[in-house]
Amino acid sequence: MENRLTKYMKRMTTQPWAGIILSTVAAIARHADWAGRSEAQRKAVNDVGLRKLSPTCVLLITLILLPLWLSAAQAANVTYYWNTNTGTSVATGVTTGWSGCLVKPSTTTITLMTTTGYNCSDDEVNLAAPGIFWEAYNNTAYASSTTVTGVTFKVQVESSNYSSNTFRTTLFYVTAGGTKTSLGSVNFTTPAKAVQTINISTISGTVPAGAKLGVRAEGISNNTRVRSGGTGTTGAFFGELAVNEAPPTTTIGDGTTPASRNVGRSTTNRAVDAFTLSTSSGTDTVTGLTVTLSGTGAAADIAASGVKIWKDNGTVPNEWDTGDTQIGSGVSMSGTTATFSGLTEGITTTSVQYLITYDISSAATPGNTLLGRVSAVTVTNTLTNNDTTDNTLTVAAVSGTVYSDEGTTVLAGVSVKIV
Repeated sequence: MENRLTKYMKRMTTQPWAGIILSTVAAIARHADWAGRSEAQRKAVNDVGLRKLSPTCVLLITLILLPLWLSAAQAANVTYYWNTNTGTSVATGVTTGWSGCLVKPSTTTITLMTTTGYNCSDDEVNLAAPGIFWEAYNNTAYASSTTVTGVTFKVQVESSNYSSNTFRTTLFYVTAGGTKTSLGSVNFTTPAKAVQTINISTISGTVPAGAKLGVRAEGISNNTRVRSGGTGTTGAFFGELAVNEAPPTTTIGDGTTPASRNVGRSTTNRAVDAFTLSTSSGTDTVTGLTVTLSGTGAAADIAASGVKIWKDNGTVPNEWDTGDTQIGSGVSMSGTTATFSGLTEGITTTSVQYLITYDISSAATPGNTLLGRVSAVTVTNTLTNNDTTDNTLTVAAVSGTVYSDEGTTVLAGVSVKIV
């Protein structure tokens, strides 16, 4: 067992998140039982660290912490590098015009940025007065709306008289039609001549699907120039933008629980689960949904086409009422799942609550309990599902109106006194 775990840990160290895992585990190793150790023992722990942890221990710690690391990794840092480029149409009215390396433009210049590295070691834009030096675009449009948050912008800024000056970095996006929308700006006062790493973490916003990211380098005081360039991904004068790009997510939330209750045979629209739908940014569409049955009951306790979805927009919150809007048509429970398809339910950043209801079969078994939850949803975005089972529906022993002479009769296996 230890040998196989050791091999597993060796493979694990090749993963991109391995450094975080191993440093965390090493920290745990150093501080485990810290208070109970002598000074010599503490030194030994610091010296040995991770090496003294058994592979079994490392695996257990990894399994506990890995979901947190992977969740954080869904949003990725991306680095873009300034490039010279000319003749490329980025959007309507936006065409690159930096014809090559060392051409030293003297007016605002449009160019590209890529994730592969620099294509020019050194060039600069010289302006006679404060203004925009250059705009650089990533010429690949986002496939879906994406939250972009600035990290750093790195570039060399100089003034013609070598005095300090104020520099502005702006993140923005451009639509296919050429409309530019700012995500935010940061002003930075620079020394006379230096490569600056500017913190732009205060800039954040959502770039819609089909739009392209841009960065603007601008001088707003003194006559200045911006110098950019490098080799590969190694900057000399830079022109390097780092941002965090988080793809949109759709979240199934756990709604406000309907009341648990006894339900009679042949009764309809009994709320069994409440859930919410929302997006982190932009919109999404639900095209399919799966409800999973639990409890002591079975599919036979639910009528044919008796599983339904409702938008909880009636007059009674958290319970079904006639004002609620049905989404799609009712479906039948097959085994322990009911699957909806062909849905077209739109989702936005505003959370909306929905209900799952059951129609109870005329042959439902008295005493059986019925629960349910949304176990899967088909959407375009990355999905987070937080729905859990809510209330319990218990099939009542008797339902309907009984007409009889006074006496005792047997209904559904239960003795009932009729008066």
